[in-house]
Amino acid sequence: MVERIFVSDDPTTPHLEDVVRAQAAAGIDTWLVLREWVPEHHREHVVDQGVLSFRNGTKLLMQPRATQYRQKADRERLSVLPNEIRAAEFSLDLIRSHAFKVTATSSWPPVPR
Repeated sequence: MVERIFVSDDPTTPHLEDVVRAQAAAGIDTWLVLREWVPEHHREHVVDQGVLSFRNGTKLLMQPRATQYRQKADRERLSVLPNEIRAAEFSLDLIRSHAFKVTATSSWPPVPR
């Protein structure tokens, strides 16, 4: 299974709907959360990261690194440290709890849960 959680400040950002819907249409579990939907005290968890889970149970944390934080990843940090992976999974679960599940036919713009 592949899952993606997109975070945006504005659902009318050009091409956002097309990109998100294409992910959903490709069979990816796709979520969208607007930053304003995340309570202020949880916003520290809104970071670009992912956890890759392999069939043998191994997990790998991936954190893209962006040049001057301009949302353009040019390298990534990888980790197999269990405490870092658990922290990332916690953050992803927390953000998902505020997100809107997007399907190919979902209404747009999304509404908070």
